[in-house]
Order: sequence, then structure tokens, then C-alpha cells
Amino acid sequence: MKARLHTLLSSEKITPSKFADIIGVNRSSISHILSGRNNPSLDILQKVLTKFPHINPDWLLLGQGNMFRNRSTGTNNGINQGSNSLFEDPVKDIISEPEPPEVEKNIISLETTPTIEKEAENTESMNIIAKDIREEKDVKERAKILQKIVFFYSDNTFEIYKPD
Repeated sequence: MKARLHTLLSSEKITPSKFADIIGVNRSSISHILSGRNNPSLDILQKVLTKFPHINPDWLLLGQGNMFRNRSTGTNNGINQGSNSLFEDPVKDIISEPEPPEVEKNIISLETTPTIEKEAENTESMNIIAKDIREEKDVKERAKILQKIVFFYSDNTFEIYKPD
């Protein structure tokens, strides 16, 4: 991997620090990779392939094939290069049509109704809990009985008062 990144930098005629700036990572990360201290993370490899789309991913990751993608067919090992994502479906984009606005309004109103009911239930249960806490606090406060008072004087003496 280290040798392939060196090859990429010399092919693109850029310095490691410029390369780090282009792909948006810390310069020290690239320095550590090029010195052999660390291996590149998946995030760094994705950034390299995003910023340098003409680089063959098989070459970069596995060392297989040519350094550059095959531009004549538009594909590389059966992968569609026109697509920006593995999960895009060009057929779906052609076939799908937007839903009419009336359908969307019905969906929204159906989704919000259960939420309102759940909020009412949650509010009611919260009120019950709050009431229970207040009642418990009142009981505890009524159960408090004064047992003694201690008076401390400046001559380092004290006096204890106990109510009857």
C-alpha cells in the first residue's frame, strides 16, 4: 500500500502535504502511512478514490490491474463507472414517478394521528408520576419532628435543647 501511494503521488506530481490537503486528512496521517508506521484506514482510502476517480480501486487496494481505470469501455472489472454510488439504481430513476400530492397529504395525516395519541398518553402518565412524587414528599415533610437544637457559644461551650 505504501509503495502504491508513493507511485500515486509521483504520478500526480504532488507532495504528501498537498495530497493530505486534497483528500482532507491530517498531514501527519499521510506521513505515517508513507513511512510505513500505519496502514491507511477505509475512510482515507475512500477519500483518495473520491478525489482521484481515475485511479483503479483494485490497484490501490489490492495491487492488481492497472493504476488507472479503463476509460475506453467506461467500466473496470464489471463495475459501472458512471454511477456515483454502489446503491444507485439507474433503472429505478427512469421508471419511478413522483406520487401525487393528495397521497402525500393522506400519509402525513395518518402518521401524525398515532403520535398525538401517544403524546397524550405520555403526558397523562407523566402527570400521574408527578402527582405521586408530590404526595410522597408531603408525607415525608409531615413526618419530620424536631429532636434537638445545639447552641455553640464563643467560649467553646455548647448547650443542647430538646423539646418536650
